Amino acid sequence: MPSVTCSCQKCPTLPTPMPTAIPPINSSDLIFRVVFPNVASTVNEIPDVKVTILNAEGKRLCTGECEKNITFYRVPNARVLNTFRSPQLSYYSLNKNVAYTVVVKQSRTLQQTYKYVFLKWNKVVQCLEGSQESGCGQLLGEVEQRTLLSGDLDGSNTIDQADVDILGKSFGANNTEGDLNFDGATNQTDADILGKNFEKKGT
Repeated sequence: MPSVTCSCQKCPTLPTPMPTAIPPINSSDLIFRVVFPNVASTVNEIPDVKVTILNAEGKRLCTGECEKNITFYRVPNARVLNTFRSPQLSYYSLNKNVAYTVVVKQSRTLQQTYKYVFLKWNKVVQCLEGSQESGCGQLLGEVEQRTLLSGDLDGSNTIDQADVDILGKSFGANNTEGDLNFDGATNQTDADILGKNFEKKGT
């Protein structure tokens, strides 16, 4: 009697396709590309990334549109490994002739602060590597530094002993509080990431 062998395979999860930028009608829009160097290669989305708009004095302008919690998506075939892209972010109440500071931070990473971002009305400001967009200000000079390093578990914008303690308490358990590469587990990989980034500070 012939035998039949069945095998089950998990279908790969494909990255979300990146939509083409749409010129805004009555707002000024930003798109960011950011490198998450410590993220596992199987991760295609980084949730809960906060993008905050500040004024020239570094004060938060407003809630709502000036402070967005969004998901960044992996950019397929990017030249720099682990490059992720924000959705198109629209701002309606900001002055196009004023320089702003933009802060990008995920709850487990250090933050990056981008200065001299000029929003341009009816135009998408694409702040990405190799961009010739003058509206991104110092972003053009910070290409190699635009990485969000993992390890800041307590939100202090510094990777220190407090973060080591948090990771230690969740190590090896069904607890993702210390998960620094976003693979859904807290293990030795995460401890190695924290050790490598120890004493680093955000901008």
